[in-house]
Amino acid sequence: MSQLINSLDEAVHIFKLIKKSLGLAGIDVRILKEEEIPYGKKLTVSYNGQEAVANIYYGKKGAKYVYQGKNNDALYVLNRHFPVS
Repeated sequence: MSQLINSLDEAVHIFKLIKKSLGLAGIDVRILKEEEIPYGKKLTVSYNGQEAVANIYYGKKGAKYVYQGKNNDALYVLNRHFPVS
C-alpha cells in the first residue's frame, strides 16, 4: 500500500476517510489530538471512551502506519479497520 501513497498529507487523508466511513457504519472513532512528529503525524484517537495512538510516517519507503496503546477497543479498531504497513 505504501507505494500508492505519495505524501504524508495523502496518508493522513486516507486515515481520515476510513474514519469517516466507519462513522457512517456506526463505529464512532474520534480524533482527539493531532501532533507533528519527526517524519509524520501522531493522532490520538478514541473509541468507546478508550484511547490509542496512530503514528503515520512518510519517508523514502512510503507511508507507514503504527498503532500503539493499551489492549483496548480503540487499539482493536485501529488494527482491524485502518491501514497496516
